[in-house]
Amino acid sequence: EYAPDTADTVTLDEDDLGDGTDGSQSLSATGDLGLNGTLASVDVDWGADGPADGASGSLDLSYADLGNVVLSGPAGLTSQGDPVTYTWDAGTNTLQAEAGGRDVFTVELDGNGSYTFTLQDSLDHDPAQGENQSSLEFSLDGDFDLTGRLGGSDYDLDPAQFPDDLQFSGQTFSVTVVDDVPYAQDDLDTVEGGLGNTTTGNVIQGLHAL
Repeated sequence: EYAPDTADTVTLDEDDLGDGTDGSQSLSATGDLGLNGTLASVDVDWGADGPADGASGSLDLSYADLGNVVLSGPAGLTSQGDPVTYTWDAGTNTLQAEAGGRDVFTVELDGNGSYTFTLQDSLDHDPAQGENQSSLEFSLDGDFDLTGRLGGSDYDLDPAQFPDDLQFSGQTFSVTVVDDVPYAQDDLDTVEGGLGNTTTGNVIQGLHAL
């Protein structure tokens, strides 16, 4: 068994949401899962007959051999006071987080060994801490699917037997979500035309905002 590499951590900012104070950056980010190369190796004992010509003594397993994958999200999160719950779709390898009937974020496992986190709504952060950050840790588990990978036989042409539920050691990765904070602008406007004319504005959105 091999230890996986450290996965990438990606960062999203709530001020880029539709009702945020910025909106200049993407709400999706992709990181590497750190599951490159050999993740496990199965050795073959050919017994008294010995291997057939060309039969290998071991089978190296990689990310492509993973099956029954399940992704779990962090517990205890809330969004606008509502608890965050998760739904895992094994068909699309997507974890959907919801709160109060609202989509909060998704995490999709790509087939090339990476993940994509998409922020859809705000999370609750520690109060009165400014533009602080929340670190969300996810856990990936599964086992190795050896269907179609088993080849080789002993000298009598008896096929090698492998376990069909060889467990994967698991992997974790983190996503950082930055809190959005109110942003006040100078509220200065000019009134043209003399006494009695009016204008509008506010200190959050600027001049002429209603």
